[in-house]
Amino acid sequence: MPEHFLNHNCDLNKLEKLEIIIWGDFDSVNSPTEMRHDWKFTTSSLTTWKADSRDEQTLETSENMLFTKNFLERRIPEIE
Repeated sequence: MPEHFLNHNCDLNKLEKLEIIIWGDFDSVNSPTEMRHDWKFTTSSLTTWKADSRDEQTLETSENMLFTKNFLERRIPEIE
């Protein structure tokens, strides 16, 4: 966000709302046949924002992710 605001000459003080929800669909994890050491699953995000008394905006994204089983078995590090 800070880089976006600098690149587009935005005023952070005009941001009235910012909500970001991120989730992964761990129920549909699968291992592609040719990649038996990897897991594939979908991560998604929903971002809602409102700035400068304008209408609220929403953006939803989804992406297929590929991780080695070893990485997920050791757990994804927590972000503090």
